[in-house]
Amino acid sequence: MIYLDYASTCPLDEEALQVYGEVSRQYFGNTESLHDRGTESAQLLEVCRATLARQLSVPSSDLFFTSGGTESNALGIRALASATNRKKIITTMAEHESVHCVVGRLQREGMEVVYVPMDLDGRINVNQLYEYLDFDVAMVILQHVNGEIGSIQPIQEVRRMCDEYGVFLHVDCVQSLGKQALGPILEGVHSAAFSAHKVYGPKGVGALLLRSNVAYEKRGSGHESGVRAGTVDLPGIAAFITAAERLNDRIGQNGEKDWKLREALLSELSDQVVVYGSCHVRHQQHAIIGLSIPGIEGQYAMLECNRHGIAISTGSACSIGKEGNARIMQAMGVEDHVARTFIRVSFGQETQLEDVRSFMNVVEKLQAERAFL
Repeated sequence: MIYLDYASTCPLDEEALQVYGEVSRQYFGNTESLHDRGTESAQLLEVCRATLARQLSVPSSDLFFTSGGTESNALGIRALASATNRKKIITTMAEHESVHCVVGRLQREGMEVVYVPMDLDGRINVNQLYEYLDFDVAMVILQHVNGEIGSIQPIQEVRRMCDEYGVFLHVDCVQSLGKQALGPILEGVHSAAFSAHKVYGPKGVGALLLRSNVAYEKRGSGHESGVRAGTVDLPGIAAFITAAERLNDRIGQNGEKDWKLREALLSELSDQVVVYGSCHVRHQQHAIIGLSIPGIEGQYAMLECNRHGIAISTGSACSIGKEGNARIMQAMGVEDHVARTFIRVSFGQETQLEDVRSFMNVVEKLQAERAFL
């Protein structure tokens, strides 16, 4: 099968798989145990933490390993909420399901939630955001890269706005880790979420950036400095770091290839599909393309692609099966009947031009069938 759903998940990197097996055999001690086996595991854990910290240009003491992006979002947002008496959250309708879940719980506990509108490029209205900011706002929560159409948010500009009012900023970096250098993006950010399986690492592993100058309430046990409970998955963490490092080494060449694949697809289908996202190269991740085939339901298009041996998506896998359309469509104000035609194509390291052409052939067949009817 031709796989064009890398924004959902990636196959496990072969070297990362080998590392997982080696660490499982050689470093099986609990990192909190005081004997030599435990000490060896604890030392490897800190090597992994330091390696990721270097990649992100953050202090290793501000990084904590989790069970994935969902837990990282929940822990980060909860921590920021516990560190302030302010009762207002600013976010967008386009955030990942994990963000909506924790924000919804905080809202039920008494916090006010304000949603910033987005333009048709899938980027927030920064002027509207600035108008919403005041000294009652506890935090702003934003994706760095939208997982459905690939639009990139102006995190640095938002951070400067937040600083003016002493507002915390949480950033969901699940879709941007390994795709671009994050050091400048994370500067001044108070918390951020990362996931292993989006960078060819194992599922069930992630990381949280949580700044040491945030006086948050610790809810965990002795593991990960009290940020979360439970024995850490050292083999998974080591595999995560291996995969992230390997992907980070190829950011430039992968980005160039993704741009060429995107251009090939859009130049061929420009008169047959509606493409969502920004035309500005710095505002768009090239590996994610959100589009609609006018008059054809997204679910039908996805099933037809599957019938032809091509895997695509109708949006975030964590939201599929729930009522409603892709969240980004709602956030951009796209009408429901149009939003129902939405599909997502996303590239990975293995994607070749022939794969993209196969997808384009299916789209052309769908359009021909529609014209015949």
